[in-house]
Amino acid sequence: MPRTSRREDEGLRGAYERFIAGDPSAMVDLLADDVVYHLPGGHLGGGRIDGRAALFARLAAAARWCDAPPEIELLETSGAGDFVVTVERFRVRRGALRLDQTVCVVWRMRAARCVELWAHFADQAACDRFWRGFS
Repeated sequence: MPRTSRREDEGLRGAYERFIAGDPSAMVDLLADDVVYHLPGGHLGGGRIDGRAALFARLAAAARWCDAPPEIELLETSGAGDFVVTVERFRVRRGALRLDQTVCVVWRMRAARCVELWAHFADQAACDRFWRGFS
């Protein structure tokens, strides 16, 4: 299978690093209008999010629900074909609850834009406990 282009890997990495630093503009440009985000279990309320606007609305609501915005550290990116995989460290807190885990995100790309995402936490049960009650 052909590797994703270096431009796609670097584009995703750059957009993600700017997003982590508080500048969402590059991530907005990277995500297709009709992007689909698949969330396992109760992560951010769980289920499927359809569309870029709905995805950012859910992320903003989740950030407000927590004591401080989540901290994300991008550990690795790799790609092949239409897919790029990011491995990240995700930290967030709410009251006495803490979530500090590695998460693997699979990004399906089309023409240098993300059209679909899947998130997989190292410990889904702990992730679900943290997000219990979020809607």
